Amino acid sequence: MSPKNGTPILVLLVEDEALLRMFAADILREEGQFKVVEAASADEALTVLEVMAENVRAIITDVDM
Repeated sequence: MSPKNGTPILVLLVEDEALLRMFAADILREEGQFKVVEAASADEALTVLEVMAENVRAIITDVDM
């Protein structure tokens, strides 16, 4: 799943519950193929996307947000 050049896949993880966000981010990072940017709210996620949208390859978000 890793790109051909070996660069980790950038994932934006959006979760308002801190413990769940940290747990999910740790799992993704331990996989070794992912670089994770965490956001605690939709507004924070939008700010991240404004800065680095072209680099984000996947978004994981809380369905209730």
